Amino acid sequence: DTARTFSKKAVNCRGIHGDVWLAAEPKGVLISDVQCRPSVKNGRIELSVGFECGDVSAPPSGLRVVAEIYDGDTRVKTFTSREYTPADDARLVFGGEWKDPKLWDLDAPQNLYAVKTRLEQDGKTIDELYPEEFGFREIRIEGRNLMLNGSVVHFRPRNTRYPVEGAVSGEDIRKAALKMKEFGFN
Repeated sequence: DTARTFSKKAVNCRGIHGDVWLAAEPKGVLISDVQCRPSVKNGRIELSVGFECGDVSAPPSGLRVVAEIYDGDTRVKTFTSREYTPADDARLVFGGEWKDPKLWDLDAPQNLYAVKTRLEQDGKTIDELYPEEFGFREIRIEGRNLMLNGSVVHFRPRNTRYPVEGAVSGEDIRKAALKMKEFGFN
């Protein structure tokens, strides 16, 4: 039986030790999210913008949302909303015509745009979202057909059996996809 003795230790440090991260948000109305709703059939785009209304004692006036759409570094479209007040719904929907967009498709997945959305009050930016990437495309059902950008698409699985699991190479998959495309599948 060994006796244990403990001594009292003290740490002579005060304050915060380690990393501290502070996050600040302005009081009032902020943009929470943006949804891009393109329509190939109608040649239009709608932007649905959501808001968070924090500490708002008196509803601010002169609020508008500006959405700038970029193709890479080039601005291709700008849409400005009607005036918004926090008494409105939690979402504001606006947009306009867009007759000649680059369409996102199964064969053109690189056709993407970015929307930069900001909230302005009397022309001064009070909140801004990070750019949101989207593809201008429309999927809908007409009768028994699944339509992508106005064209019928067929998604058919290919039942292929290989004797050894993992025996399929990327080149095998590419060749099979090209052959199926040749037969009219997409």
